[in-house]
Amino acid sequence: DLISSKSSFKIKKDQNGRIKRFKARLVARGFTQIKGVNFEETFSPTVKQNTLRLLLAIAAHGDLETKHVDFVTAFLNGELEEDIYMTQPEGFVVPGKERMVLKLKKTLYGFKQSSHERKKKLDEKLKVQGFNRSELDRGLYFRATKSFILFIAVYVDDMLMVYSKADAKEAAAVID
Repeated sequence: DLISSKSSFKIKKDQNGRIKRFKARLVARGFTQIKGVNFEETFSPTVKQNTLRLLLAIAAHGDLETKHVDFVTAFLNGELEEDIYMTQPEGFVVPGKERMVLKLKKTLYGFKQSSHERKKKLDEKLKVQGFNRSELDRGLYFRATKSFILFIAVYVDDMLMVYSKADAKEAAAVID
């Protein structure tokens, strides 16, 4: 089954209403996907609200640093496990090859499994860096040594890091 796509265009403005940037995105029409054919798993845990509140309270009480990170291309980095074919995007159809299709290797915005695949990739990266995932909240990661502790709370395509001022270098290495 072929998946089609559409282009999404938005104008991002600053708080004063001035144009900040133009945003274009190719979005898969994931609503046409069929479970068991184009995708299997969609579940992607995010940090619980109570955990987030607790982290912020710990940060305030312990005079810790907090850093918010937005994964700009979060849903474009997941590896597709399924064979998914997409029609050529409108405006990019090659003359004489209108019947050709694209075999996708990575997830796109709109796919049902994009969030799951992104979370899987993030989980692998954090484990390689020595992080543990909380058993009580699957959206919370932590790495601790005798000298520091670093918390990472993941919510969809955002991340909140909590760490001491002395551990800023360690925290910056996670983002890279």
